Amino acid sequence: MHVAEADSDKKVRLFAVAGLRMRGDRANVPFLVGALEDARDDGIKLHAIRGLAEMRASESVAPLVAALDERSALVRMAAGDALADIGDNAAIPAVEAARRRTWNPFVRHSLRMALARLRAAA
Repeated sequence: MHVAEADSDKKVRLFAVAGLRMRGDRANVPFLVGALEDARDDGIKLHAIRGLAEMRASESVAPLVAALDERSALVRMAAGDALADIGDNAAIPAVEAARRRTWNPFVRHSLRMALARLRAAA
């Protein structure tokens, strides 16, 4: 993965992260977290977020909470959904704060749904 992280071709990085996601191997969680934190491309971030959600990677809660402040509405919605998938109710205050901060009605609705799922799991 280190070669893919450093590759200048965005498609190579995207396919590398998508491949790690599809493998579903928890050994890849640190690479997916790294892709989420370091990527400049929303597509890469979205694949990393979905991979972390699908693996229910509780160790990724902090980076996912940080992703609630991303510029991209899609990334913010995916982060909230991933936090709900993981089900760590410690994320509730951060998701609630992100919901209150956003002006985007789609993000607000998505985070409201994530909050409902988090609270139902508690």
